[in-house]
Amino acid sequence: MRKIIQNIREDKQYEKLVGSESGKSGGFYICATKEEVEETINNTKHRANQMFRTTKIMEWKSKIGGMNL
Repeated sequence: MRKIIQNIREDKQYEKLVGSESGKSGGFYICATKEEVEETINNTKHRANQMFRTTKIMEWKSKIGGMNL
């Protein structure tokens, strides 16, 4: 299901944005308001920034730990 949602999000032929809510009662939804669109974009940017920061830390750890591969 996640792959289908990703395809919809990335395919330019679909004009609507698919938002998501995490947690036990979360799920996917079609953004219906400007606020939902902005929240979806901001959440995606935040997750991307977190992942980038994590990869930088992992790279740093691999260099100081003598794990240069």
